[in-house]
Amino acid sequence: MAVIDDIMTHVRAGRNFLLSGGAGSGKTHTLVGVIRSVLEENPSKHIACITYTNAAADEINSRVNHPNVTVSTIHDFLWENIKHYQPQLKILLAQLVNDPDCPVQMRGVEHVEDNYFFDPDIERIDYKEYLQISKGIISHDEVIHLAKAMFQKNPKLCRLVSDRHPFILIDEYQDTQREVIEILLEMLSPKDREEGVAYSIVGLFGDSMQSIYEDGVGDIDAYVVGDQAHVHEVKMEGNRRNPKVIIELANKLRTDRIRQAPSDDRNAPNMLPDGTVKEGAIHFLYTLPGQDKDLNEVRRYIEDNYHWDFSDTKETKELDLTHNLIAGRGGFPHLIEIYDGDPILGYRDKVKKYIKDKNIAADFSDRTFAEVLEYLQTNYPEDNSKWQPSRGQQQDFIATHPDLLELAKSINYEVLSKMYVEKAQLIDDKKQSEEETGKKGTKRAVLIRHLVKLQQIIESYHERRIGDFFRLSNLPRIKVASDKSNINSAMQSLEGIDAMTIGDVIQLADAKGVLFIDDKLLSYKDANKYIYERVCALPFSEFRYLYDYLEGRTPYTTQHKTKGTEFNHVFVLMDNGRWSLYNYSHLMSGTPRGKSEGPRIRTNKLFYVCCTRAKEDLVMFYPQIQPADLEKAKEWFGKNNVIAI
Repeated sequence: MAVIDDIMTHVRAGRNFLLSGGAGSGKTHTLVGVIRSVLEENPSKHIACITYTNAAADEINSRVNHPNVTVSTIHDFLWENIKHYQPQLKILLAQLVNDPDCPVQMRGVEHVEDNYFFDPDIERIDYKEYLQISKGIISHDEVIHLAKAMFQKNPKLCRLVSDRHPFILIDEYQDTQREVIEILLEMLSPKDREEGVAYSIVGLFGDSMQSIYEDGVGDIDAYVVGDQAHVHEVKMEGNRRNPKVIIELANKLRTDRIRQAPSDDRNAPNMLPDGTVKEGAIHFLYTLPGQDKDLNEVRRYIEDNYHWDFSDTKETKELDLTHNLIAGRGGFPHLIEIYDGDPILGYRDKVKKYIKDKNIAADFSDRTFAEVLEYLQTNYPEDNSKWQPSRGQQQDFIATHPDLLELAKSINYEVLSKMYVEKAQLIDDKKQSEEETGKKGTKRAVLIRHLVKLQQIIESYHERRIGDFFRLSNLPRIKVASDKSNINSAMQSLEGIDAMTIGDVIQLADAKGVLFIDDKLLSYKDANKYIYERVCALPFSEFRYLYDYLEGRTPYTTQHKTKGTEFNHVFVLMDNGRWSLYNYSHLMSGTPRGKSEGPRIRTNKLFYVCCTRAKEDLVMFYPQIQPADLEKAKEWFGKNNVIAI
């Protein structure tokens, strides 16, 4: 392959390189080819390969089985190379905590002494899926900043890592944080090099147009062009995935140096037997302002007119902007509310902020939330509006859910104030299809993991996957005939549990010995009583809907999550979902004067990713479109493909 030959020319010369390729160009395929070529010419050298998707990692691991190749996340790679230098880590972590300019939010600690992490109770700095700075436990973001500080202050460490990893290849480089690029291209493989010192050769694979995450570097033009250039670009402009009409649409959306054309590989998925590229189909559906259209009607229109089957979740996907937009249709609206924007916890945050801003020095460690509110009412009645529930959502929610406020008020204030909740604790590691493998590590909350495990036990029992069943459950293996009868009896007790509450199902599974309530779940309950009680009060059926979504059994997925995947039929809902970071109207008709260009640029890239997932046909639906936006739709999609429904 000519592209691999071009890359190997740079590798042999000791030069860093960038492989730029649009969607469907075969970047991961090329990455595998480069690894093989480097191994062939350097059989004793080690290659560190950093990937960001399960699909890419699976492909590399399945096709390159070599002891000198390590495939990992960037966080694992960095941590593996700094974790043994504990004294330096303890010093630098204290400095980061005390640095007001550090972008990392060190939750739970505002200022520490220089020797804080040398306390005998803190044996070592550890990297885990959660953050607990006060005990020396860091999470994903902190690893990046701590690693950068380590490499900046320890040139010898840079040399050791370069010697250990002479080749570092990064897949989907555009999603890498800027700090990581600085570590790689300014510390491990800088432009100005000392003679006689070995440096890593850094290879970056990706597409700046698919930079859809806020913390990603986006592009590395500063290292590719201009005075600081020391990365040599190789382009891949062929497209192996998309049919002709989608390639043409994608090129209208691109704003960089790449212009794609159908691949010249006759065996590419988008080629017909006669050597011509598939034509494909695109349709832009819309309603006008004031016209409301139920999405089920839109799906029926698509199935009737374009012969799709939304029940075929492997080949047909609906892409929505947020999980919140999906949750209502997917059957888990209350779970998403609890883990993303619970009004009671929002009220707690308002009280915390007031206490901090007011510099209230009272010791609340032994008081409940109710007692803290009484203290504020007694001592700061003139500031009621500053710490009472805000008008609108908070007040309305409390008025309709007074029991939940009472639950929060009964909890120790210090425990409640440290209760941390985010959406990833609910939906992290969502699969795109049932065939996809889970990733290493997860941010899911202990409670959600417990429920997932219980559902896996139930399904493995019904599907007669005996090995999985005994591996997951707490039931003893069959030794005598009565054991089988006891197992069947225990599992039959879990039939028809959808109408039961989640809490009752957890208790029932524990009582029947199917899945015990272990110490991890008890600790989670103690530290997150409000969240635990809210979730446990919901019907188990809501969790079942969530489980199907997490396992890729529904046609829904988010537009961000779909990157790196492909489907025959792709339906994109062009709805901002009240998310100000994106704006489809700005994308279609331009950013209004005085407004930031950020939302339009982000939406353009996300739209590009969505469109290029389709292997056969693509349908967009823009509800209540403005006339100016409609004109752009006709320009991009063709007048005959823009249809009012």
